[in-house]
Amino acid sequence: MSTIRDLGPEDEPALQAFLAGQAEGCLHMLSNLDNVGVKPGRETYQGTYAGVFEGERILGVAAHYWNGLVYIRSPQQCEAVTLHAVDASDDPVKGFFGPLEQVRRAQAAIGATDSDFAFFAEPELMTLDLADLQEPPGLSSEGVQVRRVRSSEADLMANWFLRFEVEVFGKAETPALFRESLRKVQRLRREKRLWGLQRDGQLVACCGFSAKFGDLVQVGPVWVPPGLRNSGYARTVTAGALLAARNEGTRRAVLLSEDPAARHAYLALGFSPRDRQALAFLQPDWCRPERLKLTA
Repeated sequence: MSTIRDLGPEDEPALQAFLAGQAEGCLHMLSNLDNVGVKPGRETYQGTYAGVFEGERILGVAAHYWNGLVYIRSPQQCEAVTLHAVDASDDPVKGFFGPLEQVRRAQAAIGATDSDFAFFAEPELMTLDLADLQEPPGLSSEGVQVRRVRSSEADLMANWFLRFEVEVFGKAETPALFRESLRKVQRLRREKRLWGLQRDGQLVACCGFSAKFGDLVQVGPVWVPPGLRNSGYARTVTAGALLAARNEGTRRAVLLSEDPAARHAYLALGFSPRDRQALAFLQPDWCRPERLKLTA
């Protein structure tokens, strides 16, 4: 018979083993775990974890992270383990990520309806063995260079990240979103996970890695300003970043794509589609029904 309980530092080896068996679909969870371990809190990468156990073996997990998102990898007792993680953290739920069917079950468990979401997408998980990366011709063009973003370019990158959040996720353009974007840029720079495409001395696109674990990275965000699109820049900057990562020991890459044009670009690089995930953000003013907390 399975049981559900909080996870602590002593559970890290079992949790990592469980997630590593499906690493391409839960790379953010592995990356967070690798950065800070099982550590509840509101600092970057921290989260409250709950697991479904059969004896000492983990069958599923839900994590409520510092940014309010609940990540789910639990085909068994998905609803119960989600409620356990959310109640243990006692922080607001801002959204979900995980397999589509499990996210739908978790959504129902916390009492959220479809109208409660500001954004709900079903992106395709795509994977690539970097030995099979198809280099686009733009990489060898004169005056083109893919390089890591410099500190002097942080404000420009923050503006690009803000525009990405507004365009892709429909977020409101606010000073708070700019500050959040700047913190993300600074973090990715510190961790050497942010590249820019420079053409004739000007940055025209950027590519970040949102997660990294072992020899696996997750691509995103990729951004090209509207006036510079349809020039192959997204494909070029992504390929350049992945080539640099390959030279540093990375062997595989994953990404999430829903936009048809972006999907076409990633297929041209050699990425293969796998399955559908769900990424969802609740309305900023959404409140979880208190009755669910009392009866969980």
